[in-house]
Amino acid sequence: VYDVHGRKVTTLATGMYPAGIHTVTWDGSDSAGNRVVSGVYFCHFTAGPYSATRRIIGWFCSARGQEILVHFGLNNCPV
Repeated sequence: VYDVHGRKVTTLATGMYPAGIHTVTWDGSDSAGNRVVSGVYFCHFTAGPYSATRRIIGWFCSARGQEILVHFGLNNCPV
């Protein structure tokens, strides 16, 4: 996850995943565990030779723990 200035905020997942659609959850924390501010962020993922970046909007409330589900996957990609 990156902020609007291109700075890395956190990593949601690493490693190998089988083909298909996967879901990860972001609790609105940076890599140090600090809560980030509400706003626009970008989620970047790579699958083999393919990569994509998607905009996500985080609305985080300190009074209650809100999480964002981030769905990612590549459909109909040649192998």
